[in-house]
Amino acid sequence: QQATSLMAGAPLFLSEFWCETAQEMADMLAEAADMGINAATYWQFVDSAYTGQPGWYKYPPSVLHFGEPIQSTGELNWPAWKAFQQTIHDRTAWGGMICGSAGGQSNVLELVPVKAPEKVGSGARHPTSQSMA
Repeated sequence: QQATSLMAGAPLFLSEFWCETAQEMADMLAEAADMGINAATYWQFVDSAYTGQPGWYKYPPSVLHFGEPIQSTGELNWPAWKAFQQTIHDRTAWGGMICGSAGGQSNVLELVPVKAPEKVGSGARHPTSQSMA
């Protein structure tokens, strides 16, 4: 509401938000609509059934045999990394988990409720989206 009054009627656009679960993302989209935001981008859609990963990248069995190349802590799994490097050299690589490319969800739009649950943007459930509070 404050942004609406400051922007003198300019459309409001919500982008670059992330939540841990598909339902939380869906709830955030509903909250944006309830608040009168004109457009929102949900760009974290991933067909995990296809990629086998939480992002738009795939690793072949020759890599996954050693585990994920990059651990959630950011550390490299060297045997997996070396196998992944080989897929880059032989041009069979299909992306990799870099720059936060994980964390995607499937079927978010079908989970968007008609009205957002109470206190969705309180920060308790959406620590990266506290500006919505």
